[in-house]
Amino acid sequence: MTARPQRIIILGCPGAGKSTLARQLGARLGLPIIHLDQHYYQPGWRPCDPSAFRARVSQAVAASTWIVDGNFLPLVGDLILPRADQVLWVEVPRWLCLLRVAWRVIDPKSAGRAELPVGCRDSLDRDMLSFIWTFDRKARHATERILAETVPDLQVEHLNGARGIAAFVAGLA
Repeated sequence: MTARPQRIIILGCPGAGKSTLARQLGARLGLPIIHLDQHYYQPGWRPCDPSAFRARVSQAVAASTWIVDGNFLPLVGDLILPRADQVLWVEVPRWLCLLRVAWRVIDPKSAGRAELPVGCRDSLDRDMLSFIWTFDRKARHATERILAETVPDLQVEHLNGARGIAAFVAGLA
């Protein structure tokens, strides 16, 4: 990419490293980070009303610069995708995503992660396990369809594993 990105969306399976990459890019590029989980979930991982979520996201992405971290394109893709100038897709093996999410549950330092919604703690329940396990079969295809329909000319950059992510970050001005 020739111009420095100003509005970046980071996609990928839970545990892939989206939030970590968002923090790295935010520090490197001086861009604010919007963690969609914080706008969607209420204490105890209770989803908020979809219209309230859309209003929160609409307000957040009205800014001229941002990094969006999260997989909520079915709910807010129409709000964020047309404004994005870069889409990054973090790709790591499913087993690594499962391991990372499990580690967040048992690691006491993870309880205070800044990207967690207020009143929420990491958990590895049946729903989360199922989402991670079926991500490539279900959520990925739905997300790819939304990308193709909403922003067909916007290239998605796939960052494969730790090396691909590190190379991308190092290559930024």
